[in-house]
Amino acid sequence: MEELRPLVMCGPSGIGKTTLKNMLVEKYKGSFGFSVSHTTRKPRVGEVDGEDYHFVSKEKILKMIEDGQFVEYAHVHKNIYGTSIEAVRSVMKQNKICILDIDIQGVKTILNGPAHNELKPYYLFVQPRNFADLEARLRKRQTDTEEQINIRVQTAKTEISASKDMPFDKFLTNDKLEDAYEEYETFMLKRYPMLGGCNKNKNISQIRTLGLSIAFLYFGFKAFS
Repeated sequence: MEELRPLVMCGPSGIGKTTLKNMLVEKYKGSFGFSVSHTTRKPRVGEVDGEDYHFVSKEKILKMIEDGQFVEYAHVHKNIYGTSIEAVRSVMKQNKICILDIDIQGVKTILNGPAHNELKPYYLFVQPRNFADLEARLRKRQTDTEEQINIRVQTAKTEISASKDMPFDKFLTNDKLEDAYEEYETFMLKRYPMLGGCNKNKNISQIRTLGLSIAFLYFGFKAFS
């Protein structure tokens, strides 16, 4: 069976990537897997190595970076975080779809590194209808200061400009969520036909369950009539 290629989702902060992804994952339960990232930070209480993160030394992760073993990585608060090619492959081997939410710099890293040829991901860019719409979304969240909103909008302009010169398979405009999701789902069903089969099986199961319920009600009624 051919392994399912991962999907790289990219787009400005606040554009709704997580919402769209969660809607899809909820509808097609069991079809998606999530890679376990590497980090040099210490485990927090309750975290399990290999489940929450792969907790490794700085020396080991730097050697992995040098050997080209990462899809992408970043330095965050004196620690290093990264998604390895092997972690994505482990999801693919389970015949599940791995969705990677990566910024534009991370996409450039993938395109220019070994992950592009080894994993052969699909690339999807989610964009706003216009920058005024994106700014309104950010203000609606009520999580950022005025300065942070301005920085995010300026960053979005840079990201969207850069995206036009990159080989994205799909540019998805998130204007109305319902319309954007429908377009997103159509894109995914075309790339991953097995999703259609999963939903069909789910509908058949629901019909069978309904049929059994009706049968029990019928025979229950006959018993008391």
